[in-house]
Amino acid sequence: MADKPLAQIEVRGAKQLRREFKKVGGDMSEFTLMHREIAAKVVAKAKPRIPEKTGALRKTMKGKGTQSRASIKWGKDKLPYAAIVEFGGYPKGRPFIKAGRHVFPAIRRMHPQIINDYREHTDRIVDKFNALRLTQPD
Repeated sequence: MADKPLAQIEVRGAKQLRREFKKVGGDMSEFTLMHREIAAKVVAKAKPRIPEKTGALRKTMKGKGTQSRASIKWGKDKLPYAAIVEFGGYPKGRPFIKAGRHVFPAIRRMHPQIINDYREHTDRIVDKFNALRLTQPD
């Protein structure tokens, strides 16, 4: 006969997983690292697609990760044209493309890989969560 779990907790959603993981003393940097890794993979795929006149805009592209999300930052105060390069609309005659030209299409193409990466990372975090929970006194 298979061993029954000592306790069972149902977690729905990333926010609840983070909250429960923190309650049992889990290392919250696990989530930050997961998001940084995923953002870095997206940047690696998207960066070569950015048009390169001087290379300045490409150099600003960075993947960021926090406990709750992965994001990509590019452009800055001295290079405020990242959105124009991605979506268009300026100068006149350059069509606006809501779906994007470079970064957003790369993200859409990578969607299955991103989902798989989230599953793998989350499975590892859940395993650590379960191990920590079993060591908690009643």
